[in-house]
Formats: sequence, structure tokens, C-alpha cells
Amino acid sequence: MKRLRLTFTLIIASFILFACKDKPMSEENKQPELAASAMDCATTEDKIKCEQLNRSSKSLTELSGSNVNKLTVTCDDKFRNEFGECEIPNHPHPEELIKKPIEKPIKK
Repeated sequence: MKRLRLTFTLIIASFILFACKDKPMSEENKQPELAASAMDCATTEDKIKCEQLNRSSKSLTELSGSNVNKLTVTCDDKFRNEFGECEIPNHPHPEELIKKPIEKPIKK
């Protein structure tokens, strides 16, 4: 049984090594790709991939401080609360959609 476990582990390890042999995990190989991708995307064949590589990521604090995706709400004065915020009340449900409580007979 021990030999079977060792053989199984060896086979799985060799599969993983062969699958990863073309994709080393070192950071040195990623730098030339990023430098080449920062060039002009008009001359590349895959323009979408080139544009995705050129995008930069931003932190959440930087995004929350920007006004890019802020929602601006305009509403009537009758919907404003005491703090000046817009509060639109929910409409009541129609009577035919409100479920009535089911009364079960009490067993003694």
C-alpha cells in the first residue's frame, strides 16, 4: 500500500512538472513582456489583448476618492429628508399580491 501511494505521488508530481515546464514562475520573464506590450497597439495582431495589458490597476482607496463612478441624484424637495438626502418611499404592494396568513387548526 505504501508503494502505491509513492507511485501515485510520483506520477502526479511528474504531471505537474511537465505542465509547468513552459511557464516558469520567476518575475524576470514577465518584465520584457510588459515592456513590449506598452508599445503601440495599432501594429499588433491581437489589439484587445494588447489594450488589456496596457491597463493599470488602481487601489480601492484611490477609486473611492475619485468622482468617476459617483452617482448624482436629483430629486424633488418633497423627497428630501432633514439631512438633504433624497429618500424616495417604496410603493405599497397591491392587496392581491400580499399573502394572507394561513390559520392552522389547533390539535388537542
